[in-house]
Amino acid sequence: AIRIEPSVDMTSFFDKLTTTETLRQVTLDCAVIGHYVFNPREANPWVATALKIVLRDDSCWVNTTAWFRDIAGDIQIEATSEADCRSACRNVSNCTHFKWNSTVGECVFPRVRCDAGASSCEEVAAIEKVTDCGDRKTCFYLNYTDNWDYSGEYCPQVDSGFNGIAYR
Repeated sequence: AIRIEPSVDMTSFFDKLTTTETLRQVTLDCAVIGHYVFNPREANPWVATALKIVLRDDSCWVNTTAWFRDIAGDIQIEATSEADCRSACRNVSNCTHFKWNSTVGECVFPRVRCDAGASSCEEVAAIEKVTDCGDRKTCFYLNYTDNWDYSGEYCPQVDSGFNGIAYR
Protein backbone atom coordinates (compact mmCIF):
# COMPACT_ATOMS: atom_id res chain seq x y z
CA ALA A 1 0.00 0.00 0.00
CA ILE A 2 1.12 3.55 -0.68
CA ARG A 3 0.23 6.28 1.78
CA ILE A 4 0.44 9.90 0.65
CA GLU A 5 0.45 12.82 3.06
CA PRO A 6 -0.81 15.89 1.19
CA SER A 7 1.06 19.16 1.42
CA VAL A 8 -0.19 21.89 3.73
CA ASP A 9 -0.98 23.79 0.53
CA MET A 10 -3.76 21.26 -0.12
CA THR A 11 -5.78 22.63 2.80
CA SER A 12 -7.12 25.57 0.81
CA PHE A 13 -8.13 23.12 -1.91
CA PHE A 14 -9.99 20.94 0.60
CA ASP A 15 -11.65 24.03 2.12
CA LYS A 16 -13.02 25.04 -1.29
CA LEU A 17 -14.57 21.64 -2.05
CA THR A 18 -18.34 21.90 -2.14
CA THR A 19 -19.38 18.82 -0.26
CA THR A 20 -21.46 17.97 2.77
CA GLU A 21 -19.08 15.18 3.81
CA THR A 22 -17.49 15.46 7.25
CA LEU A 23 -14.08 14.32 5.95
CA ARG A 24 -13.15 15.92 2.65
CA GLN A 25 -11.21 13.85 0.16
CA VAL A 26 -10.18 13.63 -3.46
CA THR A 27 -9.95 10.31 -5.30
CA LEU A 28 -7.61 9.85 -8.23
CA ASP A 29 -8.17 6.81 -10.46
CA CYS A 30 -4.87 6.19 -12.22
CA ALA A 31 -3.23 3.49 -14.30
CA VAL A 32 0.28 2.14 -13.98
CA ILE A 33 1.75 0.80 -17.21
CA GLY A 34 5.02 -1.10 -17.42
CA HIS A 35 6.78 -1.77 -20.68
CA TYR A 36 9.59 -4.28 -20.89
CA VAL A 37 12.41 -3.36 -23.25
CA PHE A 38 13.24 -6.97 -24.03
CA ASN A 39 11.25 -10.11 -23.47
CA PRO A 40 11.94 -12.90 -25.95
CA ARG A 41 8.61 -14.65 -25.25
CA GLU A 42 6.35 -11.77 -26.29
CA ALA A 43 6.26 -9.41 -29.25
CA ASN A 44 4.94 -6.39 -27.31
CA PRO A 45 5.62 -7.06 -23.61
CA TRP A 46 3.72 -4.74 -21.29
CA VAL A 47 1.59 -4.90 -18.16
CA ALA A 48 -0.99 -2.51 -16.75
CA THR A 49 -2.96 -2.22 -13.53
CA ALA A 50 -5.25 0.29 -11.84
CA LEU A 51 -4.03 2.48 -8.99
CA LYS A 52 -6.46 4.37 -6.79
CA ILE A 53 -5.07 7.28 -4.77
CA VAL A 54 -7.21 8.90 -2.08
CA LEU A 55 -6.06 12.25 -0.67
CA ARG A 56 -7.79 13.02 2.64
CA ASP A 57 -7.97 16.19 4.68
CA ASP A 58 -6.60 15.84 8.23
CA SER A 59 -9.42 17.96 9.68
CA CYS A 60 -13.07 17.02 9.78
CA TRP A 61 -15.90 19.54 9.72
CA VAL A 62 -19.10 18.57 11.55
CA ASN A 63 -22.40 20.46 11.38
CA THR A 64 -23.53 20.81 14.96
CA THR A 65 -25.61 22.83 17.38
CA ALA A 66 -23.96 23.94 20.62
CA TRP A 67 -24.46 26.48 23.41
CA PHE A 68 -22.17 29.52 23.51
CA ARG A 69 -22.07 32.78 25.44
CA ASP A 70 -23.76 35.74 23.73
CA ILE A 71 -22.35 36.07 20.22
CA ALA A 72 -21.54 39.79 20.71
CA GLY A 73 -18.20 38.84 22.32
CA ASP A 74 -17.18 36.42 19.59
CA ILE A 75 -14.41 36.86 17.05
CA GLN A 76 -15.53 38.15 13.65
CA ILE A 77 -13.29 37.45 10.66
CA GLU A 78 -13.30 39.05 7.22
CA ALA A 79 -14.26 36.40 4.69
CA THR A 80 -16.01 36.41 1.33
CA SER A 81 -17.16 32.76 1.36
CA GLU A 82 -17.69 29.76 3.60
CA ALA A 83 -14.41 28.33 2.25
CA ASP A 84 -12.54 31.47 3.40
CA CYS A 85 -14.23 31.23 6.79
CA ARG A 86 -13.28 27.52 7.08
CA SER A 87 -9.67 28.31 6.09
CA ALA A 88 -9.49 31.08 8.70
CA CYS A 89 -10.78 28.71 11.40
CA ARG A 90 -8.32 26.00 10.30
CA ASN A 91 -5.41 28.44 10.67
CA VAL A 92 -6.37 29.66 14.16
CA SER A 93 -5.35 27.08 16.76
CA ASN A 94 -8.03 28.03 19.31
CA CYS A 95 -10.91 28.08 16.79
CA THR A 96 -13.17 25.14 17.59
CA HIS A 97 -16.28 26.25 15.67
CA PHE A 98 -17.19 28.69 12.94
CA LYS A 99 -20.45 30.12 11.72
CA TRP A 100 -20.87 31.46 8.19
CA ASN A 101 -23.79 33.73 7.39
CA SER A 102 -23.98 33.95 3.59
CA THR A 103 -26.75 36.55 3.69
CA VAL A 104 -24.55 39.23 5.24
CA GLY A 105 -21.15 37.70 4.44
CA GLU A 106 -20.19 37.28 8.08
CA CYS A 107 -17.70 34.78 9.53
CA VAL A 108 -17.87 34.30 13.31
CA PHE A 109 -15.86 32.08 15.68
CA PRO A 110 -18.01 31.41 18.76
CA ARG A 111 -15.60 31.29 21.71
CA VAL A 112 -17.04 30.41 25.08
CA ARG A 113 -19.10 27.22 25.48
CA CYS A 114 -21.71 27.04 28.21
CA ASP A 115 -24.37 24.72 29.59
CA ALA A 116 -27.61 24.38 27.66
CA GLY A 117 -30.14 26.97 28.76
CA ALA A 118 -27.71 28.97 30.93
CA SER A 119 -28.35 32.72 31.18
CA SER A 120 -26.57 34.89 28.62
CA CYS A 121 -26.06 31.81 26.43
CA GLU A 122 -27.61 30.96 23.13
CA GLU A 123 -27.86 27.88 20.97
CA VAL A 124 -25.76 28.32 17.83
CA ALA A 125 -25.79 26.25 14.65
CA ALA A 126 -22.13 26.10 13.67
CA ILE A 127 -19.50 23.92 12.04
CA GLU A 128 -17.13 22.21 14.46
CA LYS A 129 -13.46 21.68 13.62
CA VAL A 130 -12.11 18.24 14.54
CA THR A 131 -8.34 18.20 14.07
CA ASP A 132 -6.21 15.15 13.33
CA CYS A 133 -9.21 13.09 12.31
CA GLY A 134 -9.47 10.27 9.84
CA ASP A 135 -10.34 6.63 9.52
CA ARG A 136 -6.89 5.58 10.79
CA LYS A 137 -6.82 7.97 13.75
CA THR A 138 -10.30 8.60 15.11
CA CYS A 139 -12.09 6.41 17.64
CA PHE A 140 -15.85 6.06 17.51
CA TYR A 141 -18.48 5.01 20.02
CA LEU A 142 -21.03 2.40 19.00
CA ASN A 143 -24.29 2.23 20.96
CA TYR A 144 -26.05 -0.93 19.80
CA THR A 145 -29.15 -1.49 21.91
CA ASP A 146 -30.13 -4.89 20.44
CA ASN A 147 -26.76 -6.45 21.28
CA TRP A 148 -25.32 -4.44 24.18
CA ASP A 149 -22.12 -6.51 24.18
CA TYR A 150 -21.15 -4.90 20.84
CA SER A 151 -21.52 -1.40 22.31
CA GLY A 152 -18.43 0.53 23.30
CA GLU A 153 -15.53 2.60 22.03
CA TYR A 154 -13.65 1.28 19.00
CA CYS A 155 -10.23 2.63 18.03
CA PRO A 156 -8.09 1.76 15.01
CA GLN A 157 -5.28 -0.65 15.88
CA VAL A 158 -3.74 -1.84 12.62
CA ASP A 159 -4.30 -1.70 8.89
CA SER A 160 -4.74 -5.34 7.94
CA GLY A 161 -4.12 -4.78 4.24
CA PHE A 162 -6.87 -5.90 1.91
CA ASN A 163 -9.37 -6.34 4.75
CA GLY A 164 -9.00 -2.73 5.90
CA ILE A 165 -8.56 -1.38 9.39
CA ALA A 166 -8.88 -3.57 12.49
CA TYR A 167 -10.53 -1.85 15.46
CA ARG A 168 -10.38 -2.78 19.13
